[in-house]
Amino acid sequence: MNKITSNPPLRMMSDAEFAKYHDDRFAELPDWIIEKSKEALLYNISQEDIDIIKKEIDQNGSTWCSPYHSWWGMKIRNLLRDKVCRDSELPVQNWDDYYVTLIEYAVGKRKSKRA
Repeated sequence: MNKITSNPPLRMMSDAEFAKYHDDRFAELPDWIIEKSKEALLYNISQEDIDIIKKEIDQNGSTWCSPYHSWWGMKIRNLLRDKVCRDSELPVQNWDDYYVTLIEYAVGKRKSKRA
């Protein structure tokens, strides 16, 4: 009989752990990816959606994007793959770990790594 296990066991992150994880991922990105992402996002996201994003961030903090991850987030990740770089060029090699903080940066809700 095959036993399906995970080592270590899977567990959900707390809000603080989730926020730190994304802060750490943003900090490891090269500047060229950050700036090219900002340019692509601001060109492709409507002002109406930018206003909604800002409101969501203000109301929900680090979990603001959770309801949008599957469909809208997939469109954003594919946009970044097309306009910025492939996943293999990212430090963790997965846009899932970066796109939220890059949106926050693009709409002015996250400071630059150098700020």
